[in-house]
Amino acid sequence: MIKVIKGNNDLASQRPELLCEWDIERNTKSVYVFSKKEVHWICRNCGQSWVCPVVKRVNGAACPWDSGRFSWFSQDKNTREASYETDNGS
Repeated sequence: MIKVIKGNNDLASQRPELLCEWDIERNTKSVYVFSKKEVHWICRNCGQSWVCPVVKRVNGAACPWDSGRFSWFSQDKNTREASYETDNGS
């Protein structure tokens, strides 16, 4: 496991522009910028909650509700929450 060093390899210092979509109520405060851990995001455009690994978000993954670019997400109709599937080899 990689140790998170604030100001060096954490998401906040390396990709601060993503913090506006970070769900502070559901996520830990600090995370490794290239973590494969799935975390919660809140889309700044449509307001929908979605789950995506940090590394995919850092590499450009966008809200599946808002972007329309992704066909490989699943939807829980009860919570209207999208989740990127990690078992599809991507």
